[in-house]
Amino acid sequence: MNWFGLCFFGLGIPLGLFGLFDRRPELILDDKGIFDRLSYGIFDKGKDKAFVSWHFIKNVYLKEFINSYSKQLYICIEIKEEMKTDPKYCTNINKFSHLIGLSDYNIPLMNLKVNKQELLSLIQELSVADATERKNLLTNSDI
Repeated sequence: MNWFGLCFFGLGIPLGLFGLFDRRPELILDDKGIFDRLSYGIFDKGKDKAFVSWHFIKNVYLKEFINSYSKQLYICIEIKEEMKTDPKYCTNINKFSHLIGLSDYNIPLMNLKVNKQELLSLIQELSVADATERKNLLTNSDI
């Protein structure tokens, strides 16, 4: 039992060090859409699970989730009805998100060091902009 505990918890050391020194961006906004690394599971078969195209966004808003021991902020993105049948948006996690009062696609803001209101307004503007206007918004944003 001691060897099992040592091997099991010993694997947490390299994983913890990897998370501590990993400097890749958590959230990527480009001209195609939003990519959130926290929503991307390394064991998932769908490579585009954490990617949301600008054309599929119906509504974007800020939501605070409060449970018994913490308070977390999320940017909630509602997906258009025709895309909700897509397997990447029709998962058990999305059903649980709706159950606790969140939306179809949620971006946790706990690890992002940005102004939350500016990020929310930028995402809202990008979701309704056309391609050339979107490029201008991305190059001129301070986020």
